[in-house]
Amino acid sequence: AAAAAAADPANAFCLGDRVAHMAAAEAVPFASRGTVIALRGGYVDVVFDRRFMGATALQGRCSNLRGMSCKAEVLHHTTPPRRTITRAVVLPPVQQPTYHHHHQQQQQQQ
Repeated sequence: AAAAAAADPANAFCLGDRVAHMAAAEAVPFASRGTVIALRGGYVDVVFDRRFMGATALQGRCSNLRGMSCKAEVLHHTTPPRRTITRAVVLPPVQQPTYHHHHQQQQQQQ
């Protein structure tokens, strides 16, 4: 079951991701942009920025003619990639060069 979940294209998306619909032969106009609101077994529920014929209200989760359940493979991320920090690296403080030691040596030689 874990392998099937890993292979599910919907796992590439997270709630709140911004996406563009990239299939021309679908009910959704090509390159329409929207926000991911749900992930369901290979399908991604998206609230699109603009209304279009054929869209729904996603059972009351958005305004009419703005929602659609889309196959994950026809969506393209427009959200910048998230950066995760796996561990912090603590560096030692930077030592500032001291010039007075060299100056003192010159004075002692004189």
